[in-house]
Amino acid sequence: GCSPVLLRSDGPGLALIGECYITEPWRRTARALSLQPEVVEDPRCQTIYGLKEHADAAHEYLTAGFRCFARDEAIARLEKEDVLAAPVNAYPEVFSDPQILHNEMVLEIESETVGKLKLVGMPVKLSGTPATLRTAPPTVGEHNELVYSEVLGLSSTEIAVLHDGGVI
Repeated sequence: GCSPVLLRSDGPGLALIGECYITEPWRRTARALSLQPEVVEDPRCQTIYGLKEHADAAHEYLTAGFRCFARDEAIARLEKEDVLAAPVNAYPEVFSDPQILHNEMVLEIESETVGKLKLVGMPVKLSGTPATLRTAPPTVGEHNELVYSEVLGLSSTEIAVLHDGGVI
């Protein structure tokens, strides 16, 4: 483990897949984080039921372990133990993530107001009916009239009154 003085976080998060809440993946996760053997073998954490009942203790263990490593190092250690983990990317990081690029998840579209935009693609790839991006995301307020009239049922006069009054 690491001493409380050396506990640190580099800021970026990671997602730990829920499979760690079954027997062997708990041990692998605890070992990957260099937790003490008594934590690895804590009887409260050896089954899904124990982990659910003692979720606060398990969370404290994991939090202490993750504070000892930068995100990428923690992910590498988890992968070495065959535990599913992935980075939680900030928006700019998404477009250079190797997995995102490999799965062709980056789409580019032209917007009339801001030019070329990079967007995250469709999460599901269907061979028979592939998803497509047909229009750019709307600008702020672009569909207000449509929403006010068709969804809320307001007349053009009512919309004008709200607009003139600074409500919308």
